[in-house]
Amino acid sequence: MNYFNESADFRNPVKIIFKKLRGISPLGRLFIKITLLLFGSFIRIKNPEKMPLVRQNPVIFAFNHSNSFETILLAATLIYLRNGRVISFMIDWMFGKIPFLGLVFRQINPVYVFSKKARWRWLEKRKNKEHHDPVKESLQRLGENVSLGIYPEGCRNKNAFRLKRGKPGLGQIVTHSCVKILPIGIDYVQRRTRNRIPSIGRMELIIGDTIDFTELLTINLCGSHNHHPDNPFLASSITHQVMKELSLLCGKKYLHNPRIAASADKTLKKGA
Repeated sequence: MNYFNESADFRNPVKIIFKKLRGISPLGRLFIKITLLLFGSFIRIKNPEKMPLVRQNPVIFAFNHSNSFETILLAATLIYLRNGRVISFMIDWMFGKIPFLGLVFRQINPVYVFSKKARWRWLEKRKNKEHHDPVKESLQRLGENVSLGIYPEGCRNKNAFRLKRGKPGLGQIVTHSCVKILPIGIDYVQRRTRNRIPSIGRMELIIGDTIDFTELLTINLCGSHNHHPDNPFLASSITHQVMKELSLLCGKKYLHNPRIAASADKTLKKGA
């Protein structure tokens, strides 16, 4: 049975209030339900049957990224639909230092990325001196049977027509873990009608097919060439393929080319 079909309608407040979310803290449950009671009507889900089952192995959820608000609403939506099973999102470190917001994000045990400077000086002073490797932390989460949520673009993208170049970190995680990826495109009604990305607006989650790179990894890691999992060309090819899938789902063009992509295109295998 696919858990996604049980709760795809967020217009029923009674259903949201009494939904059992067993895999997250009481504070996390409260935040998720309040978020969906206020903004659940903003969400429309396409292809819900493509979501994996709750008890399956962890996956990497990959999304395009347009604004800050969608991070909160997306996390609340997916964890709610997974009956409270946490998704550890990869987010910028400064969100973990903002009062109250940091407390909320800590309920999902996020993976912090320290590559950016804070917008405000007082927040920059609170930046941890010891930075953890986000790739290693992501692999640790997957090893603990926790799924990941990643924005391969690495930042918000207000361009209504083009995706930014995907970061190789996603590919690096896949080469070391062999975990499947579920691409979910995020689109906005205003993007199509007004050619702009809203800060807050009605959004569509378009779920794609699960991508399995096992064949690609077997060929490259067991062959005579590119046999190391840290190979940047392999990671680049994997990220490139995921970005192409996100482009088809969200309606934005992806015009970037990796250093090598042909091998990924030929050996990609999709599976439910």
